[in-house]
Amino acid sequence: GAESVAFQIGPRLNAAGRLGTALKAYRIMATDDESEAHELAAALDGENKERRTIERSAANSILSRMNADPTAESHGGIVLYDPDWHPGVIGIIAARCVERHYKPTIVLTQWDGVLKGSGRSTDEVDLFSVLAPHSGSFVAFGGHAKAVGLTLAIDRLAWFRETFGKAIGALGNEKPLPSVAPLRIDGVVEIQELTLDFVRTLARIEPFGAANPRPRLVLKNAHIAAIHAIGKNPEDGHCRIELESSSSKGLNTLRLTAFGLRPHLEALSNREQSLHVVVEASENHWRGKTRLELRLIDFGPADPT
Repeated sequence: GAESVAFQIGPRLNAAGRLGTALKAYRIMATDDESEAHELAAALDGENKERRTIERSAANSILSRMNADPTAESHGGIVLYDPDWHPGVIGIIAARCVERHYKPTIVLTQWDGVLKGSGRSTDEVDLFSVLAPHSGSFVAFGGHAKAVGLTLAIDRLAWFRETFGKAIGALGNEKPLPSVAPLRIDGVVEIQELTLDFVRTLARIEPFGAANPRPRLVLKNAHIAAIHAIGKNPEDGHCRIELESSSSKGLNTLRLTAFGLRPHLEALSNREQSLHVVVEASENHWRGKTRLELRLIDFGPADPT
């Protein structure tokens, strides 16, 4: 399906070009030799693991860098610079920063005597239009509304910080920019409705992606029964939770996966607190078995008081 291509196949094909040459990605798509394809697949998987290690190291420094660098954030835009970041992952770092802070972000590194930059944006800011008027001051520039790439002289960093900050600030003066990503809700469900048959019905409107996002559903008045950390890196904050909710058919329990939310879930002062939770439902295929996959997107108290 589309998600397998986007989150499993795509990153492995892209990893080769991010860290070196994209030749392996071309060869695995072109070869008729099954043995060569297996070797190339293993090599691409290895490069993707290396890419994730590099990305994680850089992404983990974002928060400390912003706290230590008062010039990182200006007028609602963020510019991060580190000469040691790998140019192949700066776009991913920018995307992670937007996810965390929901501000248009440019991440820069030094490469071959120039500054290489990659930017990602929020839904409200057309990043290409913001920077295009200044393209004559760049060595190279291109992109679209949500993502840009740029190259500029090393001595232009201070100029770029100021210019980018003023441009984003001008947009904010016209119309206040949100500080958090809008949360889209498509419907309300009861716990017993979240079944494989239900997910297969939703699948009729696939493929899901940027222009057709997977439906997000609210499950009301639920309680967290247990939280279990998952993943090789505890600092990522991934977990699996057991969620309980009452319905006309009695008490029901579901297991959900939550990415990056474990610290927030563990901080709940009262596990018995009733919550409204937002979930995405999908079908998971693993080792010949099919099961319901539920992802926790967000949560909040059922009674704000």
